[in-house]
Amino acid sequence: MSLTNLTAAELLALAAAGVAFLTALYLLDRSRRRRMVPSLRFWKACGAVRAARRRRIREPLSLLLQLAAFLLVLLAVAGLRTGDPERVASDHVLLLDASAWMAAAPQGVPLMDEVRRLGLEYVRALPPGDRVMVICADSLAAPLTGFEADRREVEEAVRSCRVGSGAVDVEQLVEAAQRALSLHARRAGEIVFVGSDRTAGAGVHVLPPLSAPLRYLPIEPEPKLRNVGLRRAALRHSLTEGNVWEVFAVVANDGAAAAVVDLSAQFAGEPVAFRRITLDGAQQRSVTFPLRTTAGGELEISLLGEDDFPADNRVSFHVPSRRPARVVVFTRRPGAFRPLLAAGGVVEAEFRPPAAAAPESGEADVLILDHCALPEGWRGGAIAILPPPGSSPVRVARRVSPATITVWNPEHPVSAGLRSRGLRLPSASILEPGDDFVAIAETADGPALVVNDKTRTAVLGFDPVADPVRFDLAAPLLLGNLLRWVRPGVFRQWEMTSAAVGEVVLPLDAGVDPEEIRVVRGDGAPVPFRVVEGVLHFHAGREGTVRVLAGGREIDYSFRAAAIPVARWSPPEGVRRGLPAAPTRKPARVWWPWLALAAAALLLVEWQRFGRGAVRRELPSSEGVERKAA
Repeated sequence: MSLTNLTAAELLALAAAGVAFLTALYLLDRSRRRRMVPSLRFWKACGAVRAARRRRIREPLSLLLQLAAFLLVLLAVAGLRTGDPERVASDHVLLLDASAWMAAAPQGVPLMDEVRRLGLEYVRALPPGDRVMVICADSLAAPLTGFEADRREVEEAVRSCRVGSGAVDVEQLVEAAQRALSLHARRAGEIVFVGSDRTAGAGVHVLPPLSAPLRYLPIEPEPKLRNVGLRRAALRHSLTEGNVWEVFAVVANDGAAAAVVDLSAQFAGEPVAFRRITLDGAQQRSVTFPLRTTAGGELEISLLGEDDFPADNRVSFHVPSRRPARVVVFTRRPGAFRPLLAAGGVVEAEFRPPAAAAPESGEADVLILDHCALPEGWRGGAIAILPPPGSSPVRVARRVSPATITVWNPEHPVSAGLRSRGLRLPSASILEPGDDFVAIAETADGPALVVNDKTRTAVLGFDPVADPVRFDLAAPLLLGNLLRWVRPGVFRQWEMTSAAVGEVVLPLDAGVDPEEIRVVRGDGAPVPFRVVEGVLHFHAGREGTVRVLAGGREIDYSFRAAAIPVARWSPPEGVRRGLPAAPTRKPARVWWPWLALAAAALLLVEWQRFGRGAVRRELPSSEGVERKAA
């Protein structure tokens, strides 16, 4: 028997003070009697009876009931308990490793079955009264229960834990368990992790010291693994050929014995590559091959064969159609434009004489007009270089020779990356832009390049392919910016990569505006993200596709079940291992609710026997009073 809230001395002092106070009330209180008189003439004599102090307690049983109720309430406040004083009910957090690695079945039985078995044995080894919170964790921690004392419900939660599609981060998981204990536990017990020593990330992770005891129930011994998987796969559009995708894959042997595996790639159901790869134990090799296509379709890369972990033997990408931008150039000097437009393989150029007819609808995306007027009937984007004064979209004020561009408009995408404030021009036309045109490049005499954002029309008052302008880096960059402005996405860098479900970290190119970044799923739903010091962070909690649009890059992530985590974690010193020993003594039992109920019952009895209820029963009836008065 012990006390939780008070010491024995404090309890005795409070009890003595309370007993003395209640006894004094019974000795010092004035007596009250009800007198029934037949007439007011007798009231004076009756009221003259003087109230005297009590020399003895009239109702000792009432006092004893009051004292007993007071002592019971005091014991309830003191926290009386019986049983083992060192063993009180505690709250524990049970962490079950449900990462994709738990789907491996080296002996024909999934590792997740072993995790559930150890979890159930731990729950059954706890003493009665302890509460358990069950968390099933892969890349995200999913609480299956709160702090629950019903063992049947806890065991059902352990059985319901299923393998996820990500890799568990043990350090973050243990930190979350510590927060749960500090915020919601009545009396913090221990954190129990059931699983393997593999964790998300790379290298070796040593857990920091914990505020709560940690118990580790490993899957011992870790089984011998027979697995060859795709550690990573990616493809990127070629920078030199418009119809070529460069495919890259990394194949790793996670077992100790050598293995031979066949890699197969199919696009739209047709085979496009086949490689036979020989790997030593714990070795990985990279494989590259080209995919020649401009059409869209599904690219599937798979490893042929059986092993203990089939979740990392296949990955697929949805390859978008890649049509080059069709540019029609009206010029008498095609040789001057051909080197600029042929670079990168993303532009399909057609050269026509200045007097040729306008292309039909769908035959061209952009027109480049070299010293000629805009063809009749054209309603698309156009880049006019030194147009004739009579057919120019803007008025030409005058010609100057020579001229120097001194100012670029920094807020317009056409001048993105252009910082050459001393670009010298042999001659230039000074333009007078109307209300819909915006000046992009200006000389000391006035604008030399203006654009119309509504009609996607640009007018250049100088020749970007003439000597010596074409040898300046600003000339090809300006032409590329104009093509990207007229037809967005023409120079976009397409990348696709496979990734494990979980957090993604993507370094951004310099100059990317965070306000223009978009991260969406395959169905168009937005994905929350944050940018910290030029690095994009977002989390993918399930398999599927996520598209990232950042500046001139478009990156498609194909999320799949995680490969076997290669990082390891080690517990801090003093960690507990194995199942807890069965309790030899009964846990402490708390009595305050029963003591409070007993005190209330005694007070109710006292009130019924000696309180107002008793007075009402003792009062004579009105008939008796009248008969006595008569």
